Amino acid sequence: MSKILAIDDNPIITDFVKDILGNEHEVITCDNGKSGLEAALKILPDLIVIDVMMPVMDGITAVAKLKAEPTTKGIPIIMLTALGKDEDIVRGLDAGADDYMEKPFSTKVFSARVNTHLRSKALYDELEDAYSRLKELDTLKNNFIAMASHELRTPLNIVTGYVEILLDNSIEELNPRSRQILEVMLSTSEGMTKTIKDMLSLSIIEAGQLPLEAEKLDLSNLLAQSVESLNIMARKKDVSIEFTPNEKPLIGIFDQIKINQVISNLIGNAIKFSPKESTITVTAKKIDEDLTVSIADSGNGISEQELDRIFDEFYKGENSESGTGLGLAICKKLIALHDGRLWAESKKGSGTTFYFSFPITGKV
Repeated sequence: MSKILAIDDNPIITDFVKDILGNEHEVITCDNGKSGLEAALKILPDLIVIDVMMPVMDGITAVAKLKAEPTTKGIPIIMLTALGKDEDIVRGLDAGADDYMEKPFSTKVFSARVNTHLRSKALYDELEDAYSRLKELDTLKNNFIAMASHELRTPLNIVTGYVEILLDNSIEELNPRSRQILEVMLSTSEGMTKTIKDMLSLSIIEAGQLPLEAEKLDLSNLLAQSVESLNIMARKKDVSIEFTPNEKPLIGIFDQIKINQVISNLIGNAIKFSPKESTITVTAKKIDEDLTVSIADSGNGISEQELDRIFDEFYKGENSESGTGLGLAICKKLIALHDGRLWAESKKGSGTTFYFSFPITGKV
């Protein structure tokens, strides 16, 4: 049985509401806005019917207070107003009332509106419960990932360390087959370590536990340093990176480590997917109040269908090389932490350009 709170200083109205709804619902009554507010916070009714004009506290003030409280903001409220009082209707709806009835009102229409709002409230409660369960599951997931990451990283580090020792020729000469096996083991363990690291990073970001250490920096200078460090990887694939530092510094407020992680990931991906003897073009500029970076490659490009999914967690495109499928998802979340956005433009067979931008003023 639903609980309905009727708040009106006129006992004729509250008795009338009881007569209409009392057979199917539990009706609790109060005679002013203050006592009605206190009752609502205590009993958490499924619906509130409230008059506008009342002593001690008027209905519009009570509605505003109810909608400001986390525990009562989802309760539907029907305002009762005098016929022709358009100003009261507007003020009540602006305060947060969900509906209104003009007195005198039809019994059938009133019952129909009450039942409609009760159904909506039941759906709202279901959604709230589902959201709470999802939050609990998400917390459990993040805790599990953190625990599993810690438990897996230690043995992996041991395996990696021993393989590196065995690959050191100073210990003993390895035959080609043994060396090949150990190199595969090393590559695999390093790949697993990166996967664990990415999963842990993602869970920390999603849990809201990754603070920004933003400071005033030159984005152009950071890009120049990143390009220089990634040129070694590019040269191994016979790919060049073209970046001309801006004449004037591109000063903004951002977290150097996190933005550098995004830059390194995007340029690293461009190197992976670029053909030999091609050029990756990196640019940076100030557009309005944002700093914007673009990284363009000459690879095979990304289909329109894939563009909608490349930032999804664990998604690997059809041309993807080895990887976790988490890099772009992490990049997008790191840029979002700066109140910015990350996106891509591409056509199949025509290369891909990734862009990211964030406000100059930053987020501290």
